[in-house]
Amino acid sequence: MNWIRSLFSTLRRLGPVGPVAVISATLPGVLGIVLLTQLETVSPWFRDHPYQGPLLYVLCYVVLAGLPLLPTYAITALGGWAYGVVGGFIWAITGYFFALLFAYAWLHWITKDRVMQVIEEHPKWLAVRNGLVAQKRWKTILTVALLRLPPTVPFAVVNIVLVSAKVRFRDVLLGSMIGVIPRTIFLVYLASQVQTLDFDEIKNNSVGTILAVATTLVALVAITWLGNRAIRNLGRVSTA
Repeated sequence: MNWIRSLFSTLRRLGPVGPVAVISATLPGVLGIVLLTQLETVSPWFRDHPYQGPLLYVLCYVVLAGLPLLPTYAITALGGWAYGVVGGFIWAITGYFFALLFAYAWLHWITKDRVMQVIEEHPKWLAVRNGLVAQKRWKTILTVALLRLPPTVPFAVVNIVLVSAKVRFRDVLLGSMIGVIPRTIFLVYLASQVQTLDFDEIKNNSVGTILAVATTLVALVAITWLGNRAIRNLGRVSTA
């Protein structure tokens, strides 16, 4: 039970960052599942309003991903479902960019030096943090890109880590955009191909569509696996 007491003690010392971290690690995943099951219901409104739709979509992306309430992969899938590959990619990337700016701004305001004080008391955590910010700039950007690459790594949690570690914002922004572009392409393409959540409908589609969807899924799994493996390797190198 010592680890439980230690956990609660750490959360208390983190101040508002503690509850935000817990919410960031749990709530978006739950609400993301809800959104994915309602894509067929929600997307027609965005598609049927060519002017208000994209603006509201970007605004929802910024607020819901930036706070955080929804995972970026779910909102990106909505973009692909509603606007297809090209439109979905443009609006999803736009929303992601501004969501990152919004999240970085308010997280920077609440974190201050609380998290760094806790990190400095744990040698392994400090080694990872120093490895992230003390290396050459291109390596920092690459690390951030790898953190953003897997769809399974929560956007909000990574934001907290990067802001708390005081990674330079220009490196966060550049690395994030580099990392998110490949997965966004795959997600909007996949969502644009799967036009209904009814699997019977999917089976009735052409063989080409089924193969395209399957290939995209395999590519997403490969991206996730490679990204997670690279992150683990970086962690081992930093703490060595």
